[in-house]
Amino acid sequence: TVGEKPTEADLEAHLVGRIRDLITEITGESPDLAGLDAARTRLVEELGERRYLLVIDDVWNEAHLRPFLQGGPRCARLVTTRIPATLPADALKVDVGAMQLKEAAAMLGAGLPQGCETSLGELAARLGEWPLLLRLVNGTLRHRVDTLKQALPDALTYVNLRLERKGLTFFDAEDPVERDQAVAKTVDMSLDLLKDQRARYEELAIFPKAIDLPLPAVGHLWRATGGLDDLDTEDLCDRLFRLSL
Repeated sequence: TVGEKPTEADLEAHLVGRIRDLITEITGESPDLAGLDAARTRLVEELGERRYLLVIDDVWNEAHLRPFLQGGPRCARLVTTRIPATLPADALKVDVGAMQLKEAAAMLGAGLPQGCETSLGELAARLGEWPLLLRLVNGTLRHRVDTLKQALPDALTYVNLRLERKGLTFFDAEDPVERDQAVAKTVDMSLDLLKDQRARYEELAIFPKAIDLPLPAVGHLWRATGGLDDLDTEDLCDRLFRLSL
């Protein structure tokens, strides 16, 4: 994952880190790399004639992509980006359109009883048909229906009222400011369900993002901060998963 940031001042260190991660995946060893040129050269060497599919995710700048396109003549690259101009001129481009309302309603209603399609569609539209929000709210709905044994229409009423109380009526998914605010409000609604365990969830912010976090590491943290034992830790992690958190 390349990502929108960092700033130009941090760019070389960021790209070197991503290349180091890739080399570690290939070789099982984390190399010492003295700058971007050395990192590119080492990556070309390690790719050699290997056959790999390299997935280069969330590219925002052509210069960020360039180091990952060098070497590896027998490799294929799959690049995801919102900015087509970042791609090489000879790339095979596949446009992935926005989620349609029917698809969004189906995602929102996944794992829930049949019925209420109209209400699900209205709620999906309110959420901007944004997959992250749909998953979060789906987790809340399933909690109301499966755990609290609430009827789906009542669960939908509850969710709509909670979103109104948080100040989320409708937002423009193309507006990054509105989108970030909508995500924050929807996440906050989900976090309210954790009650006294919300602090445990927020403590996970000390870990780097986008990594696989070993359960014993979480258990070690929560044992120190909240007195949770191994079973408590596993139960809370399972709850976070079911709430799409």
